[in-house]
Amino acid sequence: MAVTLCLGSVWACQLLEDILPAGVIPGTGRDAAVPPWIATIPDESVDNWKAVWAPRHDTAYFVGDNGAIMKWTGDNGGEFTRLASGTTANLESIWGRTLNDVTDIFAVGAGGVVLHSTGGDFAPILQDQGDGGIGNPTSLNLFAVFGDGDRVYFAGERGEILAQNADGGVSRMDNETTLQIYPVCESRVVDITDTMNGPTCTTQAVPQQDANGNVFFDPAVTYPSCGTPPECCTFAGDPMYCCYPQRCDADGGPLTGRIGVDADLKTGWAQGNYAVVCGGGGAIYELGDGPDGYKWYKNELAPNVPFSRDALASSWGFSPETVYCAGQDGRLMRKRSGSWNPDSIPTPAFVQGIWGTGTRDLYAVGFSGVLLRYDGYPTTDAGVGWFQEPIAVGEHLRAVTGVRLDFDGGLPTPDPALGPPPSRVFVVGANGKVLIKNGPTR
Repeated sequence: MAVTLCLGSVWACQLLEDILPAGVIPGTGRDAAVPPWIATIPDESVDNWKAVWAPRHDTAYFVGDNGAIMKWTGDNGGEFTRLASGTTANLESIWGRTLNDVTDIFAVGAGGVVLHSTGGDFAPILQDQGDGGIGNPTSLNLFAVFGDGDRVYFAGERGEILAQNADGGVSRMDNETTLQIYPVCESRVVDITDTMNGPTCTTQAVPQQDANGNVFFDPAVTYPSCGTPPECCTFAGDPMYCCYPQRCDADGGPLTGRIGVDADLKTGWAQGNYAVVCGGGGAIYELGDGPDGYKWYKNELAPNVPFSRDALASSWGFSPETVYCAGQDGRLMRKRSGSWNPDSIPTPAFVQGIWGTGTRDLYAVGFSGVLLRYDGYPTTDAGVGWFQEPIAVGEHLRAVTGVRLDFDGGLPTPDPALGPPPSRVFVVGANGKVLIKNGPTR
């Protein structure tokens, strides 16, 4: 049974005041007539909900820790139903589609698990590993599933990108990636000393980047001691340097990064033949036509645009020409008219989710209960800019999505001069929290 929470405590409001920027007022919203947010804990055994996908205004799916999957239906006052997942792995992302009148829903998570459903319970997609064994499509953690139409993509740690095959299986997109030799060492190389117990890591050389974008490592610039690894592989022919943690190719040299940089890819968005993934170290890769054909390309920003080194954890797009990737410290990388430029969301928190109905109506959620909305309609009371939604939450918020109610028959579109059309919005986060705007009380 869902537990409805009262979130109007003085402590929660004070917390929001502490983390919100000047000019953003807790409890202020665009339209006083819009029903308030409701907050529920649909299953007290689930500590964290990580992602949400909503195909319609009256249906949503949530995934979280230990293989938890929940379905919400709003036709009968709002009901939550626990669905079987066939796994105990922590789930990180969910996405679905309706193709040829068939609903396909995918969820991904730790250990490369990929789940599939046609609207009911989920089951893992298992594949032949080539040695007679059956297992997940990859052993690496997957953080994002996304797609459009008949295209489904999966992205995860160490630059892993997978795609669904015509036969329903999943395979790496090796022939659509840019292969470069790069030291795969979690962005660091270590100085080692051989001992009787094996090499001991003493310092970590800091990666540098020259004017041409080439990566090199300066032993004079180091981090403190990083422990004792069990083994080492040499880097750049120098036995005094190794990758930590160790990930070497068959010849003992640095591993070949599948897309050039060994960044964890946290999020993705697609429309038609276009797709983008974003992740650690400000990594942005786009799938599309380029000088070497249709493949993944690392985005090279203009020389006068500072490249974001912050982790990017969420993405949303209006079209292939208008895309957003958001993340650490409110960093927002915005693509418009083919060019990416740095921007920001007015919060010091780590933004974990972004979604919108259009370029003048965006939601952003993040750590410490950040739940902001961008109002691009100057005729409204809140004015143009970001403002805190009228709900006080102390938990970390992980993801946001929604459905424009005029898109699927929920409500008619109001006069555009009064602001964007109404939407049902879903937010999930820590402590089992689920937030719904324009929910069962609508």
